[in-house]
Amino acid sequence: MSFDEGQLLRPGSLGVVAAALFVLVLGLGTGTDTTGPLITPILSNSPASNGWYRADVTVGWDVRDPESGVAETQGCDIRTVRTEPGETITCNATNNVGISGGYSITIRLDKTAPRVTGATPARPSDANGWYNHAVAFSFTAEDGANGSGIAACPEVTYSGPDSDTASGSGTCTDRAGNLGRRNFSLQYDSTAPRVRAVPSRAPDRYGWYSHAVRISFAGTDALSGVDSCTPRRIYSHPNSERASVSGRCSDVAGNIRRRTFTFKYSQPLLTPGWGTRVTAPPLLGWVPVRRAVYYNVQLWHDGKVLSRWPTRNRLQLRDSWAYNGRRHELVPGRYAWYVWPRFSGRYGRAIGKSVFYVSS
Repeated sequence: MSFDEGQLLRPGSLGVVAAALFVLVLGLGTGTDTTGPLITPILSNSPASNGWYRADVTVGWDVRDPESGVAETQGCDIRTVRTEPGETITCNATNNVGISGGYSITIRLDKTAPRVTGATPARPSDANGWYNHAVAFSFTAEDGANGSGIAACPEVTYSGPDSDTASGSGTCTDRAGNLGRRNFSLQYDSTAPRVRAVPSRAPDRYGWYSHAVRISFAGTDALSGVDSCTPRRIYSHPNSERASVSGRCSDVAGNIRRRTFTFKYSQPLLTPGWGTRVTAPPLLGWVPVRRAVYYNVQLWHDGKVLSRWPTRNRLQLRDSWAYNGRRHELVPGRYAWYVWPRFSGRYGRAIGKSVFYVSS
């Protein structure tokens, strides 16, 4: 195809060509950018918990359009969110081909710890306002109208140490992770009093009681104090090498400790007892004495008529026996007898004396 000069220079033809070129360029521009600007928020810090922030947040924006460029923005300046419960910020932008876009971000801000309003024990005190074993406390809290809301108030169990001014602490957290704390106080005594048994007198012979004995119980308590003890008790039977009386004391906090007083009791210490009448040779018996190697038993009837050294705490008399070169018989009448324990290298004091009568 060929063009002559007349065609190229025809009046008005130059304006037509320029217009055609402008339309072509405009058409090419609108064809390569069909999307709005790219808008990305830039935050100074990350959420602390559940999408909530616990500190001021500065919000900036990255706004760009790789194809046609950004023509104008609105609301995209840097700003800091300081006021609870936060706010929503929107950035709008328009590119050079007239396409607009926007991006909104909500900053949820809670900088205030919840207020723990109550600490409640799971049960009443055990005695007189005192707790004597572990007790759990539950907590309630408020987070205010602009708060993130209460997330958790864990239960706390107190189990010591003992104190009349004991204290503990519980916490509540909100959904932003702020922590509120509350102290609680209580009187706590989990230690039972010390108890001792107090007999009214010392044993009669070699650790043995031979007639009624009164046992009292006394207590001491370093913290809440003794509240009461078992009243005095009297023991008078049965005979036993392990006789016992039990009592207890309680403290003001309700702790109880029991104590058993064990002792040796025999009434009488020697058998047959004083004044017993027999018709046959009796079996003489007496209470055993600790660490005795043997015993010396003496029988008197118008003078000493028998002396023996048994290793056990008994001696069976016979109708007749030999003593001190003479023959003796168990004839009717009054007989007194005594027993002494023999230890290694010495005799102890007499266990006792008794009298029996032989009837005809």
